[in-house]
Amino acid sequence: MDVGLERLLEELKQNIINRHISAGQVASGRTKAGFEVKMISPFRGQLLGYNYSGVLERGRRAGKIPKNFMAIIAKWAAVKGITFNSDKDRARFVYFVAKKIREQGTMMYRQKREEDIFTTATLRFEDILSIEIGALLEEEVKNKVFEVL
Repeated sequence: MDVGLERLLEELKQNIINRHISAGQVASGRTKAGFEVKMISPFRGQLLGYNYSGVLERGRRAGKIPKNFMAIIAKWAAVKGITFNSDKDRARFVYFVAKKIREQGTMMYRQKREEDIFTTATLRFEDILSIEIGALLEEEVKNKVFEVL
C-alpha cells in the first residue's frame, strides 16, 4: 500500500502556489515556477523551491544583498509595468530601492506584515500525511494479524 506521498507533495506545492498568487506576490512567475516535487523513493520526497522563497511570508530583513540585486529589482519593475522617463531615472529608482531594502528590509518586513504562504499549507500536509500513514499502518497490522490466524 502506498501513502501517495508524491500526490500529497504536489497538493502542498499547489496550495503554496495558490496562496502566493492570492497574496498578490507574483511578478514574473519565476518563484512559483521554481517549486518542484522531487521523489527519492515512494516513501521519501521533497518539495524544493528557490532559497529566497522564505521571504514570501515575512518579507526580507535588512542586510547583505546579492551582487545582482539591482538587476533583479530592474527586472521586477519591468514585469510590474513600472515605467521611467529615462534610463537614468530607472537606475536611480533601482539604486534607492536596493539601498532601502539593504538598510531597512522590504516594506512587508518593516510593517511586520505576514502572509500565510507556507504555515497553513504545511500544517494541512502534515495532518493529511499523518492520517494516510495511520491508515497504512492499520492495514499492515490487519494483514499481519490475518496471516497469523
